[in-house]
Amino acid sequence: MNDAINRVRRVGLATAFEIGAALQPMLMLALQTVKNIAGWFNRWAKENGSVIRTIAVIGVGLVVLGASWPRLEPPSLASAPRLDCWRRRSPGWGPCWDFC
Repeated sequence: MNDAINRVRRVGLATAFEIGAALQPMLMLALQTVKNIAGWFNRWAKENGSVIRTIAVIGVGLVVLGASWPRLEPPSLASAPRLDCWRRRSPGWGPCWDFC
């Protein structure tokens, strides 16, 4: 049983090797393209470090603002109009709320 499993494994590895050999030209082209893109991005990042830092600072600021948002004090409700005497009108043109 062990010998049969080893033979199946060897055939599977040989098949994978043949498929890889057939795809090698296409894969080498794809790897060269990825290498070129990575090199371009690396050069761009070195030249535009200040832009990257600015975007990072803005992102951190938005995260901090979002984390603190529920802790901000709500506006005073003393000056807000009472809504318990308002009702919703049917949808259409004009104001959506009517006074009761």
